[in-house]
This record gives sequence, structure tokens and C-alpha cells, in this order.
Amino acid sequence: MLVFQRNWEEHIKEDGCKRAGIEFKWLVEVVAEINSYLPDDWRLTRSTNNFRIQIVADHSATLVGHGYRTKGDDILNIIDSVHKKEFFDVFDVRKKTGKSKGKIDRSFKRKNPKVLVPNLYFFRPCPANSFSPLFARQYERRKKGKGGAWVGDEYHRIHPLTKAGLDLSHFRWVRWNMNGDVSFVETVGPQYHGQNYWNIKGLKSDKKRTSREVYISKYHQILENEGIIPPQPAERNPSPYEPEYKFFIHGNESDAHTAFGLIPELIEGSDFSINDFDRKAKKQVDTYFDDDNLSLHAVGASFRVRMKKKDNIQTTLKKRRPVSKGFSKEGLYERIEEEAVITSSQEAELIAGKPINAFPYRLLPYIAPDCGKLAPKVKVINNRKVFYIRDEQYRKAELCLDEIRYEIDGVMHGPYFEIEIESKGAPREKIKELADYLEESLGLIPSHQSKYERGISLLKISNTKVPKEKKMVIIDTDCGVDDALALILALRSPELDVKAITTVSGNVHVDHVVPNVFKVMDVLELKNRPLVARGADRPIKKDPIVADSVHGKDGLGDVAHIPKPGNVLVDSRPAWQVICEAARQNPKQITLITIGPMTNLALAIQNDPEGVRSLKKVVSMGGVFFNVGNVGPDAEFNVGADPDATFEVVKFCRDSCKKTPVDRNGKEVILPLKPTKEDYAKITGYQDHDAKDSNMVPLIFIGLDVTHKVLLRRAALERTVRAHPGNDLLKFVQDISKKYMDFYYENERLPGCYLHDPLAVAYVINPSFLKVEQHIIHVETRGESTSGMIFPDDRPTRNVAWRNPAEEVIGIARNVEREAFEEFLLSRLINKQ
Repeated sequence: MLVFQRNWEEHIKEDGCKRAGIEFKWLVEVVAEINSYLPDDWRLTRSTNNFRIQIVADHSATLVGHGYRTKGDDILNIIDSVHKKEFFDVFDVRKKTGKSKGKIDRSFKRKNPKVLVPNLYFFRPCPANSFSPLFARQYERRKKGKGGAWVGDEYHRIHPLTKAGLDLSHFRWVRWNMNGDVSFVETVGPQYHGQNYWNIKGLKSDKKRTSREVYISKYHQILENEGIIPPQPAERNPSPYEPEYKFFIHGNESDAHTAFGLIPELIEGSDFSINDFDRKAKKQVDTYFDDDNLSLHAVGASFRVRMKKKDNIQTTLKKRRPVSKGFSKEGLYERIEEEAVITSSQEAELIAGKPINAFPYRLLPYIAPDCGKLAPKVKVINNRKVFYIRDEQYRKAELCLDEIRYEIDGVMHGPYFEIEIESKGAPREKIKELADYLEESLGLIPSHQSKYERGISLLKISNTKVPKEKKMVIIDTDCGVDDALALILALRSPELDVKAITTVSGNVHVDHVVPNVFKVMDVLELKNRPLVARGADRPIKKDPIVADSVHGKDGLGDVAHIPKPGNVLVDSRPAWQVICEAARQNPKQITLITIGPMTNLALAIQNDPEGVRSLKKVVSMGGVFFNVGNVGPDAEFNVGADPDATFEVVKFCRDSCKKTPVDRNGKEVILPLKPTKEDYAKITGYQDHDAKDSNMVPLIFIGLDVTHKVLLRRAALERTVRAHPGNDLLKFVQDISKKYMDFYYENERLPGCYLHDPLAVAYVINPSFLKVEQHIIHVETRGESTSGMIFPDDRPTRNVAWRNPAEEVIGIARNVEREAFEEFLLSRLINKQ
């Protein structure tokens, strides 16, 4: 801790400040700010005085004094005097000349440069791209001139200091001269030779000094007298993870630049102010490496190489910290980060796929033990503009505006737009408040992905081309709000040919569902409409339930000004018959997408199983398998509304897709009605059905495990509506979703609504949105608390009688490319394809 000497009024306030040309209050502010970064055990020594601190600011000054150990072994650093940046203090003169005064000219300074050199730098404002304004000199390079005297400049390698201590991984070079001038540099001349300052002398106690408590008490009294509130200690997360918020901006370049333009005004309207900013965007080119299996990507890590300048090649290893399950209100993205500089030859070895003996490359086996040979995968070209901001206590943060393009296999994609907020000493609660404020004001979409992760995610989607032949689908719906969004997505997507829309009671009674479907088609102004069929008005066995408290009594938010549909032409056949006959007419071409209870499909199985077998597959929004439910602790609405129907559908599809048990020779094992242990022992493996098997009806569930991760965000929708005032569809979506969003905000403080049903449609458009795994599935149809449960059987047992691997054929969506999907849905709402 820095404190002032006992006679501070005479020696510092009057003489020192006058000598340095500074105001005492300004000096006290600077000392208080230094103390918010200075480690408690700081003890670097210099000469007769233990420290010389150079303040690099509009009003530069130098603080000199002694550090000593107190009785309790604590360290106290006492400022004895204040000088101009190039001034010798009296202690140094005495040591070198033996006199209290002497001729202090340039020659004297050249012979004795050490007494001028600071061992601590404090920059005000904080340097760009630095999390601390306080730096310790740990290495120097200097040279001698012709006469053997030291030349008037030196190069110092300085390392950031925080309360957590000295940062050994990051450093900067500054050029310093005897006049106290300081400037940042990238390279050092080869004729300069170095000296290390890692080894420092220990401090002795000083019995001549008064007690530590007296100094600290005086220091706080000075702060109070000057009306200065001491800055809080610069927060360094106790874990190695740094808090960072990241958002991406939906829309085109114009939308993004409009949002970027509002940032300065919004910052000034927060608890932060702009300290400095980049007048011009700086270009960053990063090459991300991974193995062929994308092992680093799989564990949330990335390894990149950034060419800053010639012979200054920076490598960075980042590891993401897992975020909370489901949707997190906090857009927090936490990561551990290690950086180092490598040589150009080491970079060449990396590009050639060779390992290098350098930090942080050596950490890769610990971050991703299964990672193979690295190779360049993605090049990220980022034009970044940075706002360096601080709160009222001078605690720092950075807000970055990024315009990003991705290059993969020589093909350029983008631009995409991101906003990042990173703490550089400001408390995480302050950063969170700023992030929430910007998210709400600009309608930003929180991102938990690194640039590498997001690049891979977005490119999976953008690389998918519209197929030559459209995918035929039938959509079976209980048309509530998210069903309406799913229908809009399907009917607006050139990848799909919607052959029919079948209706079923669920969110609301089928009497409301049918007109809702026509309301959606009316707002889309479709020229060629799919046929619409009325389906089941109640579940197969149980009493009906509805979700009118969520979707409104009419299913579409009870919006009074939405007109009744025009021509409501409903097919005369029941829904189950329409499904089966369409499938028979287009064998193995139609995908049935169920986004309501599965009652109609169960009726189809009961009445025309062969017609159902003509379907290509079934994709169902329904179920919850690994997380929590919404109509019960472990039940999802669509399954819970008619569990008996889901039971029949699962059994039918499972039986149609059952794997074939085979022996060691690959021959099918036919089990008797009552197999014995010996019969089971003949089975050595299981074969999938041939994909061309006409009896197979694959079933994939898109459950709450993934749909609870995707949102239509109220702020993003409002911003999009404002940006496209003539888009009637967007206004329709905003109107019908208001009550739906209100429900989720009141119940879960959700800043929008879940996108359950649209995600099922999006999966059919592009399977890259979801990661699907096969499981053995069971459905519970009875029980006061368990009816509607659908769950996987993942027991490790090898006993086929208990858990039959042949039944591991039902698909469950396990993970979603959240940000890519949300971006995709909004773009389809805006643009006609």
C-alpha cells in the first residue's frame, strides 16, 4: 500500500506538488487509484529509495520513497517526495556525490541512469488492450555510447500488476529516456543488451518509522479531507476465468451499423463513461487451428495464431467455462485465456501440422486429451473498434464492436456483427448491468460462443444449399403462437413443399385451431395454399387439457384487431386419412412434422398402418428427456396432453426400425419366444435396417432439452419491427406473441418466448441445426405425477432381457446451434425466399 510520509503537508503538498507542477488533489486521486491495483506484497527495490513510480499522464510526475516491513510482516510503501519525471531526488544525489547538493547535468545523468529509472509505471488513462494501468519493470535493455557512457534511452519490458500480483504471461515494451519520456514500442534494437530484475532483495524492517496504523490512518484522513472516495480494489476473478459478455446483432449491414452508432450515447447513459476510443477500426486476422475431428471445438476451446506485426506472432489458447443449463438470463461468456509470442519458424511448423515446444501449445493435451494433429480450419478477419470505458471509480472495461468475416477453404462468409464487453478491472456486477442495458436497448442476442465456435456453427447452416427437389412435408398442429411461427417458417422456406396442414386439439380446441391456420395463411398472402384437414378434438383416452393461459383463449394471443380468416376451406376427410393417403401417393417422400399432441398419427396407425409406413419419417416437437418439463416435473405439454397416442407412435416406429441381432459371422440371430441366457449369448452385435427398407418409419423427438435453449427475444423483435415498418408479417408476429411473451416473463423472467415448434420445422429444413442421438425410449401413460413422462433407458446393463439394444432407434435432439437458428428464423420472418 502507498501512503504519504508524516510531514506530507510540507514535503509533498507544498514543495513536491509545486516542484512537479501538479495539484495535490489530483495526486491523491492517482495514489488512490494505484492502491486499487497495487499488490499487498509489492516490494520491488531500486536504489537508496526503494521505489520510483512514474505517472504517465497529461500531468506527469514521479513518486519516490521507501518500502519496509512492519511488525506484522506487512509491507508499507511510504511516499517521501514528489518530483518532475526527470528529476533526481536528494537521496540519490547524496549517494552518488556525498553532498546534499551537486551539479546535476546530462553528463551526471548518463553516468548514473539507474537512479532515474522507474521501477513502476502508472498510465492514466489505462493503455488500450490492457486490463491494468499499473506495470512493473522486470527487464531492461540499454547500450553504451562511444565514450563508454550509457546512451540516454533504454527499453523496459513491463508487466501488468493487479491485486492478484504480477502477470507473467503478458508484457509490453516501452522506450524511456533520461528526460522521463515514455512511449510504447513493438521492437528493440539488436545493439541493446538486457538485464533481468526478477531477483529482488528482501525488505528489512525499519525501526525508525512509526507504526503502520499511523501511516494508514493519515492516508485515509487525507482522502477524506480532499473529498476523494477510494476506488474499490480492481476485481480479479478468484478463478482463472475472465467475465465477458458477447452479443450478436441480427439484420443486415445497415441494421448493424445503426446499432453500432447508438453505442456512445448508450454508454454515456449508463454508469460508465468513455475514456477513449479507436477512431478507426483495427483489422485483426486470426487463424484458428483444430484437428480433423474438431476436438478443441467439442470441448469449448480454441487455439489461434494472430499476426500482429513482422516477427510478432501471438498464439492464444482459450477454454470456455460451461454455462448454466437451459436458457440463462445472464449472457455471461466466461473463458480462461493464455497468450504467448512464437517465432515465424514455429508458426510454419504449426501450419505444417507439426507440434511446437512452446507455451500455450503445451497445454493442449490437458485441455483436449484426445486432440490430434492440428491444422488451420478457419480464418477470421475482424474489423474491430474499441471503446475504452470506466466507471465513476476509474475501474476499466472494454466494449468492442466487431465486423467479422470467416474464410474456410478459400470461401468468404459474412459479414457478421458482434458486440463484446470485457472487464478490465470493473466489477462483474457492473459489467452485467451494462450488458443487460445494451441487450434491452438494442435488441441484442446473447452469445455463449467464441468466434471459432460461432464461425463453425453459422457456417454449418450457411453452407447448406437449397436442394433441387423440395422436401415434402405435412404439418400436424394445434396452432398456438409458436405453431404459427412454425407454419410461417415452413411456408416461407423454399426447401419445403407443404402438402397439407392437419389440425388437432391441444393448445386450444380444434375449433380454434382450424381458423388460426387460415389466419396465418392470410397474413402470408399465399397464392397456392396447402389443403387443411380437421383432426381429433380430444385425446385417445384421457380428458383433454389446453394451454389457453399461455397462448390466449383463441390460441393466438387474443388479438382483437386480427380479422377473421376469409375462405376457410377444410378437406372433408379426417386428418389421419389425409396423412395416410398423401403418404401412399408419395411413398417414402413425405416427412410428417407433429407440433401438437400425436393423436392424429396414433389414429392413423390404428386405422391404416400401411399408409403410415409410407411416410419417410416423423419429426415430433415433444417430450423432455434429460431436463425438466413444463406441464409436470418431467412431462412436456404435447406428450402430456395425449400420452397414450405418444405410446402408440413410439411403439410403432420403434418396431419398424428395430435393429437386427447378429452373431459373430454377421448372420441374423432368431430368438425363440422365451429366450434363454444361452440364446442371448449368440448375439455379438446389432445391424441397422437398410435405409431403403419400406417398412421403416424413423422417429425423431425435438424436446424441451433443446427448445428451452432457443428464444424469440422481445427486444430483438421490436427492433426488427422498427427497422421494417412496412412488414405486416412482422407486426402480426409481434401482436400474437405479446401475451405469450408476457406469460414467460411473469413465470420465468424470460426476455421473450421459447421457439418450440419452429425448431422442429428448422430441423427438417436443415438437420445441421441439431445434434441427434438414438436411444431406447419409454412412455408413461398412467400415474398422478408421471403420466406424460417420456424418457430414455440408458442403463449400462448388458442383459438384453432388461435393456434390448435392438430398440435403440428413436432419435432425441441433444444439442442445438442456438445462435445460428435464432438468426435463421428472424431472417426468414423478414425476407421472402
